[in-house]
Amino acid sequence: MEEKKNHQKTGDYYTGEHILTCISPSPTCAKVIRSASRLAYAFHAEFTALYVETPLTSGASLKNKKALEDNIQLAKALGAKIASVYGEDVAYQIAAYARVSNVSKIVLGRTNHRIILGQTKGTPAERVAQYVPNLDIYIIPDATAAGKRRALTMSDLGQKMTAYKHIYMDTLKITAFTCLATFLVFRIFGIWMAREHVIMLLITAFIIATLLTTVKRQSQELIKKSHRLEILLENSSRLRRCVTIRDVENEVAERIVQLMDLSVIFYLRGEGDHTLSFNGPDFYPKKGVAASELEFFKEQQETATAGWVMSNGKRAGCSTSALPSAKAIYLPVRLDETVYAVVGIYLEEGRGIAEFEYGIISAMLNEAALAFSKRYGDFWGHNPGM
Repeated sequence: MEEKKNHQKTGDYYTGEHILTCISPSPTCAKVIRSASRLAYAFHAEFTALYVETPLTSGASLKNKKALEDNIQLAKALGAKIASVYGEDVAYQIAAYARVSNVSKIVLGRTNHRIILGQTKGTPAERVAQYVPNLDIYIIPDATAAGKRRALTMSDLGQKMTAYKHIYMDTLKITAFTCLATFLVFRIFGIWMAREHVIMLLITAFIIATLLTTVKRQSQELIKKSHRLEILLENSSRLRRCVTIRDVENEVAERIVQLMDLSVIFYLRGEGDHTLSFNGPDFYPKKGVAASELEFFKEQQETATAGWVMSNGKRAGCSTSALPSAKAIYLPVRLDETVYAVVGIYLEEGRGIAEFEYGIISAMLNEAALAFSKRYGDFWGHNPGM
């Protein structure tokens, strides 16, 4: 693809510049990604596309999930490294990632910002600028939407309510419990509560409930991030102890089964030659499933999908836009242009993989690719091209 060539490192060097853009389901996101790619090419810069997962992600419509997937694939095609983080405050997460990753420039799209309950004032770009005032921030305008403000539809409101339902329920439960406990204490000691006392109690209980819910939510985010780091560190440590190619396969497959609680199908690139032949499938069933129950993955449709991934180095299968009729999603284990293996994850009932989980799996597969490259080198003597 010509666009990808435009972004790839020229002369195998970077100038110290690091361009960051963000991925979202927005219809204008593709334009922003292309603009960031051109800027990265012009500066000979490292290029990263960041996806910020929020509570809204789980409640997103199929249309939005498909748009997000398309934009992720576009960013990859243009040479971007895909990164994902989790948090409610998108602007803060962008800024935090930029600080720790030595980002020099941020490219964002212009948004027609609405002030809704729960939002702070200012556009996302303005808020990012407040967090990292020393970084250059480029705003890509959308000429087709200039001056327009998309109306908040009932569908939008329903989606937000669904995504934040557990937060609202927690707040209401804590408020009710605080009020009830206080009322009982007053009754036990025979203290009379005037109307203004009741109003003050409700206000105080609501404030306490909101603070406790916020602390709980932040704690969950920290636990999620800690869990991801723990998995990746353990995976890296175990891979370093692997001796053979099969050891690497077993380690990666078993870790994915443990993480996802889904069965895994593994294909290895043919050893000792430069062809795209592969060995497999090898089955790694989840707990309670026998390997014989996965025999249907030897059917032509599934092996052909795995072969396509091995040849093209791109994911395909269930929940993707490429060969979606397959029963598993197939992911390449690749380093540069060499695909060493293909991992299939059996997506029962066709459900997709959450971006947070997909980010962990992608990091694990990147580590596995490095491990494979060292061990396949014993057969090839060098890294073969595709």
